[in-house]
Amino acid sequence: MIVALILGRAFVLGRPREMSEYVQIESSALVLAGFALTALTVLVSVYSNSLSRVQDMMIFFSISFVLLLMVSLLTHFRTRNLYGVLCHALRFAGILAIGDGFLVFFYAEMPSALLLVWIYVAFLIAFSMITLFDLYHYYLRWKESRR
Repeated sequence: MIVALILGRAFVLGRPREMSEYVQIESSALVLAGFALTALTVLVSVYSNSLSRVQDMMIFFSISFVLLLMVSLLTHFRTRNLYGVLCHALRFAGILAIGDGFLVFFYAEMPSALLLVWIYVAFLIAFSMITLFDLYHYYLRWKESRR
């Protein structure tokens, strides 16, 4: 967000052009929030006698649920592009928290399933690269809006 405010101040404070994308953002955020809440519920029900074992995973899924719920609420504020950029950043953070939750789960609870751990490590690396590419795409849009 700080990068957005520094590099793309004119774009971020401008009015959004397309409103239809907010409906898709809201629905995808609610689906992902439901998924995070379901994962959290499963952890609580399966490990009800030893919640301290899955405390780290519960933190990641809780963070994801809260961030994605905030995204769905922020889609109703369509007065500035700032809300769209904020929704985008929070949605990416929520997806990252889901990936982290699964990585911690497989690493802590299934150490023999090393392939699953590497799958989620690869996901986090790929997701980080996609996020950087997305930031570059936003930078190009911000640069264009200055003209």
